[in-house]
Amino acid sequence: MSNIEDIANDPEWQPSSVICAPIQPPSYFDRVSDIVVVVKQLNNGLLYAIPQNKSGKTLFKNASYSVGSVPVLNDQYKIINLAKRQTRERPGFFATFEYETGETPDGNNAARIEYTTWHNPIIGENGLTALISLYAWQENDNGKLELHLNVASNNPADRSMRMKIFPPDEFGGHLDFDKEGVLLKAPFGFYEAGENPTNPLRNIYLATLMDSKVDVLHTAMALVKGFPNQPIEQLVQYK
Repeated sequence: MSNIEDIANDPEWQPSSVICAPIQPPSYFDRVSDIVVVVKQLNNGLLYAIPQNKSGKTLFKNASYSVGSVPVLNDQYKIINLAKRQTRERPGFFATFEYETGETPDGNNAARIEYTTWHNPIIGENGLTALISLYAWQENDNGKLELHLNVASNNPADRSMRMKIFPPDEFGGHLDFDKEGVLLKAPFGFYEAGENPTNPLRNIYLATLMDSKVDVLHTAMALVKGFPNQPIEQLVQYK
């Protein structure tokens, strides 16, 4: 099993680009100083963020930062939350990013994705990053299709995720996948409905019949890169 340094240095999780933007320091800081939020994109497409002072020193004090002035990133994602917390057995920075697009007749977004990454800057050559959660929805002809991913362990060296997919209302319930990507639970009657070619999750149903496992983490990466230009169900990845 790889150690935490090897996991941190995985090339797929190394930063490939950097964006900096000034922000206001929290009012309860001892003294006002120039602070920037540094957002970095990983080779796998995920973003993470850290606060730094004007000298480039990372600020390790527990705090929540106002990031409303940070511009939209890569013409899509906007950072909506940044906080330093002592958790996951080590200190780290939690950053949440969102992307909303389109509009339904009732004024709601036709598609939305939100995800949170955790970053510890002192593990490995460029720090250790993990995906904590991801939520996405898309409106389709049958209703709203939702996908939820959540971290499976608080161990900072474990990047595994669990996943739930909520089919449109006519199917009810949800598909529940464990951290290995095995389907644990499906809505009552889903397998019969899955034989219907109009079911948006039919291909996932057929894959589970063939004993395929969902690659939850790479599904998240595919969603971040391909959303919302491709349907959620077509962005699900398999091992």
